[in-house]
Amino acid sequence: MRLKTIKEMPDAVPLQSFEIHLADGRAQTVAAPDYLLFMPNNRELFVVLPDSGFCFIDLDQVVSIGRGPVRAEAH
Repeated sequence: MRLKTIKEMPDAVPLQSFEIHLADGRAQTVAAPDYLLFMPNNRELFVVLPDSGFCFIDLDQVVSIGRGPVRAEAH
């Protein structure tokens, strides 16, 4: 996965959560742009989890990123 592609996801409009899919089949949700940090070595991501935990993700393990369907607002 290209680092540039991942760096562009939090800046997409409208701001919404997205998932990082890993080689072992897991998916990590990034709830907000501020929950994703790029380590100085540009080889790892730091993700803040919804339960206030965190995880490091090696970019070599990222196979795809994506968003779920956008929900229509109720009127």
